[in-house]
Amino acid sequence: MIRTQNTIFPHIAGTLASLLTASVLFTLPAASQHSKAAADYLIVEYSDQLLIYNKYQQRITQQEKKAFVPFVPLRILESRGVLNDNYTPCMKVELDGSIFYLIKNDRTTLIGAGKLGLNQIYGNVTLLQDTIQLMTKRNAVLISPDNTQRVALRKTEKLIRYFQNGDLTYIRPLVAPLRFGWAHLDGMVRAIPPQGKERDNNKNTGVPDKTLGRIEMKFREVNTLLANIFMYFNKQSNPKKSIPQWHSIESERSVAYVLEPALYGSYFPESDRYLIRDLDNILLGTVYSMSYTPGKIEIQQK
Repeated sequence: MIRTQNTIFPHIAGTLASLLTASVLFTLPAASQHSKAAADYLIVEYSDQLLIYNKYQQRITQQEKKAFVPFVPLRILESRGVLNDNYTPCMKVELDGSIFYLIKNDRTTLIGAGKLGLNQIYGNVTLLQDTIQLMTKRNAVLISPDNTQRVALRKTEKLIRYFQNGDLTYIRPLVAPLRFGWAHLDGMVRAIPPQGKERDNNKNTGVPDKTLGRIEMKFREVNTLLANIFMYFNKQSNPKKSIPQWHSIESERSVAYVLEPALYGSYFPESDRYLIRDLDNILLGTVYSMSYTPGKIEIQQK
């Protein structure tokens, strides 16, 4: 099921294999399958002042740089990593499904640290990463990350939730202008079904939004469970291991999902089998087909 040679956690390979095959996708040790994963996030006011490399470990392009707007939440995957040269210290982060590396002066200090304005790490917060709609008779308030502005949200506003820290949730309203901030949302929201997920109208993968929404929801479930499993074992193992996550790559006629870091591509054959089965069920009766190689799943029109 799981390779024992060069395995990720040699002393718990049997336990991990049991975890990965005990349910449809993955299951959590001594915890509810519906429990939320914990995560760490970096919020930076002037993120364009960072020295940032893309997944190819090259300086980001001007197009990639556009994603680093003020206060965009960066999910920390490795706080103290190094590039492939085994020398350059970095922080590995995820932004909207893409991997980036924030280059450091040393093991603790990001390059450009003096020009970042407000910058804060929120550790061990509750990972959400979903789309919701407000359902309340009173207005919720969006509080700016630097706590200098408060903006009333519409009573039926649609929001992206990133994470929860205590009784505050970090969000982005889907309507323009682009802004991030905190809100008290307890008991005020309902989840938007996957087929109702808002998408960028400029993106066209050739796969209908309804189908693509269900597929994205499935990968989010897998990513959440992978994060839970690896964080559980990382608490008991040294050195800490990178958390594998599926990331989407969209083109005009297809959408591909790639498991990163790439070294994990062939470690989970049994669990991949369950994932492929669920994706097949989603695509059943449609004009779309799926191809699979270890670490990569691509969906396109037949």
